[in-house]
Amino acid sequence: MTIAMPPLVMKIFWPLRAARPEAPATRMATLRAVPELASNSDSQLWRLLPFFDELSLPAGAQIAREGERCSEFVVVMHGRLQATASRGPSRSLRAGDSVGWNAMWERAANDSTVVVEADSRLLVMGHAQFRAAKAATLARQPVRAWGA
Repeated sequence: MTIAMPPLVMKIFWPLRAARPEAPATRMATLRAVPELASNSDSQLWRLLPFFDELSLPAGAQIAREGERCSEFVVVMHGRLQATASRGPSRSLRAGDSVGWNAMWERAANDSTVVVEADSRLLVMGHAQFRAAKAATLARQPVRAWGA
């Protein structure tokens, strides 16, 4: 049986492909390189791994649009992304770089438009996963100010 997908759903989700998962050590090394996660111990990072989905995206796929509500925290495992903002310079994101941390933490809008520049493998955490990971992190650490 074939299920027809509405055109908008096809447009949004067609470029997303579930990736063949990298070895846990590779995923761990990627998370270790993320500045926002650098203060976490290895055991804390291991506990975060299940909250991430792994995706492969082709060049040209748009991940975020400046000014729209941020819906994902994205970490680059392989490939290259381009982040462009109306205010400030463009920046290239490579393995270990991330986008969306502050916006997810503060429930804010994306501060840039992010497009896949070269076929990429990403670790992605949506809102539900981010909130669960945040709650688990805050439960194990002293309470800190939001966004600090």
